[in-house]
Parts: sequence; C-alpha cells; structure tokens
Amino acid sequence: GLDARQLGNIYHRILEQVYQDASVRDPARVEQVVAALPEVAKRVLDQAPQEEVFRETAWWKQTREEIEENVRRSLEALSDSSAEEGFVPILHEYGFFEPQELRIDTGDDCLRLHGLIDRVDRTPGGRVRVIDYKTAGPSGYSNKAVAEGEKIQIPLYALAAKGLGLGELWDGFYWHVRHAVPSGFSLRSYIKTYDED
Repeated sequence: GLDARQLGNIYHRILEQVYQDASVRDPARVEQVVAALPEVAKRVLDQAPQEEVFRETAWWKQTREEIEENVRRSLEALSDSSAEEGFVPILHEYGFFEPQELRIDTGDDCLRLHGLIDRVDRTPGGRVRVIDYKTAGPSGYSNKAVAEGEKIQIPLYALAAKGLGLGELWDGFYWHVRHAVPSGFSLRSYIKTYDED
C-alpha cells in the first residue's frame, strides 16, 4: 500500500494539475477548479500505482475517494482564504534550480539550495504568498518549530521567491491538505512577532 511519501506525491500532483487543467479558465474561480477535479483526480489516481510503485490494496477504492474529497475541501477552503485578501494562484511546483538556486552566504561559506515551491499566489497589486502542502496534521507546525529550525520550508520558499523576483513577499504558510486548514504558523505573523521582540 501507500506510504506517507507516496501519498504526499499524489496530493501534490493532483493539486498542481487541477489548476492547470484546460477547463480552468480562471484559477481564482473555485467552481471551475472543483469542476475539473474529478477528471484530474481520476487520471492521477489511475496512474499512481505505477508511478509511485505500490500495490493496490483492498482499500485503494476508498483511499481514492478520500484523497479526492480531501483535495476538494482544500480547494474550497484555500479559495475562501484567498478571496479575503485577493490572492490568485499563479505558480505550482515552481522550481528554483541553477542558475536561480537559493544561495545563502555566511561569509566563509555558501549554501546552495534547489527545490520546488508547492504553490505561489499573488494579488493584483503584486503581493506574493508561498504555500507548502502537507499531508500531516497541523500540530507541530508552530512559530517555535520554525524558530528552532525544525520546520524551515516556508522561510526557505520565501527566500527563494524573493530571489526569483516573483513580487513583494507578503506571507507564507503550511497547508494541511487532509484537514483543509493552514498551520498555526504564518510567515507574516511570525515576522511581526520577531520584529516586536
């Protein structure tokens, strides 16, 4: 059956492809995105056992239904949060690779990071937020975990987005797909708290 990494890959693939589906003319219109979901989910889930190399168990049919339902709830919840601030999804699984990798210079040394930002949203005014999809629950994704270096993907994504010139960095958070909620950590509130200290 599926392990956590394989499940995460499937969720990422569906969330990337549903926004890029030909039937979605406006990714800010959640009804268009949700309408595209059944076909996109079927295509991804049909290919998943071969792509992710796992055996279909007796629960695979129920697992498929659960994955599609979790994605639908996440699409709707993300749309609600986006509409409040005017964010529109613009990039999915967006790469920062050489020569545009993230470089962190420490004086004597340099760290070069390559990767993919799960999702980038932007407002018409050019404000940007980065989102990292997680299949795990929201507990543990706190300001403390970020400050202690346990959960650093969002800060790294934010630095990468800034370096790529995607717009004015405004926010970032972890999105817990199976729960359809953001984490308690938000880059914007974290920076405000840090600035006040």
